[in-house]
Amino acid sequence: MIQTTFIDKLTGNENLVSIQLGDNVNTPEKNAVFAESSLKLCKAIRAKCPNARVVWMGMWYGAANRYTAIQDACNQTGCKFISYTDLLRSSSNSVMGALSKRGIATRTLAGVTNVVEHTPTDITVTFTVGASSYNSRITVNSYSLASGTLTYNSEYEIISSAGVASHPGDEGFRLIANKFLYEMKLTTDKEYYKS
Repeated sequence: MIQTTFIDKLTGNENLVSIQLGDNVNTPEKNAVFAESSLKLCKAIRAKCPNARVVWMGMWYGAANRYTAIQDACNQTGCKFISYTDLLRSSSNSVMGALSKRGIATRTLAGVTNVVEHTPTDITVTFTVGASSYNSRITVNSYSLASGTLTYNSEYEIISSAGVASHPGDEGFRLIANKFLYEMKLTTDKEYYKS
């Protein structure tokens, strides 16, 4: 599968190949093959793109065995590993009620208790998850509220899942970008993108 979905798509003329895998290796079956698969992936990229700089970045949801597997694969193949371990803190995560740019689509949000219309396309939504209440101001193309469910058309999605909110937020992505640029020696400024 990795051959057809990834390796075959490479031309062999790439200057840089970036890998970001490992976060969803979350079952015993996946963990059992991760070390071997990581090494095979790095070898396949190296064979297809011998002149490329290859970097493996991660992980937001790491575990020691996966970090070891990635580091070993990178060490054996001359790839570079950029660890996220020093970036992981609550201020780097997204939050409930944040907006995620996902492309224009019609979406729904349950648990909505109030909608304030600033303009027909600019609204503030109040919603609850469990015992907590959140507010989100969002630009929409259209919306309707019925029985506590907001149906809205927007290029943004309101984050209403704690699991999704635990992923990197704007600050996390800023830190990831800065670390990549600095570690790959594309800049000498550790804070290329400022807060």
